[in-house]
Amino acid sequence: RNQEIGFIFQNHHLIPELTVLENILVPTLIIGSNKDSIKYADFLLDFVGLTSKKYMYPNQLSGGERSRVATLRAVINKPSIIFADEPTANLDSVSGKQVIDLLTELHRSHQHTIVMVTHEREYATNCTRIVDMEDGRIVSDVPN
Repeated sequence: RNQEIGFIFQNHHLIPELTVLENILVPTLIIGSNKDSIKYADFLLDFVGLTSKKYMYPNQLSGGERSRVATLRAVINKPSIIFADEPTANLDSVSGKQVIDLLTELHRSHQHTIVMVTHEREYATNCTRIVDMEDGRIVSDVPN
């Protein structure tokens, strides 16, 4: 599961005592963190414009920055599938768009399958399939 599935939690669940870099590397500890993991984390941090924040702690980051760190943590092991639970919750529109753009680019460049729960219809416009649910039941399931 750790190598094939990545999770982006609505409330990020970053570990407050760990730096941004350490939080991103947490999933690699199970399979054995190494220099390649650190190099990839550095690449990802540069990709999302957070290189200068890699030694900061979560409480020193904005909500959008914390969301990007949570996203990087989800992809550090290059999983096939990423589950994202409201990845833009509590973000302003600019930060929310940055997170969606990041997920879109990860899908394009690394062929990650992304299963995202969102209440924001505009964030689903780039998806290849949209499943609408109401009261726990599927009310529509159509290709986009």
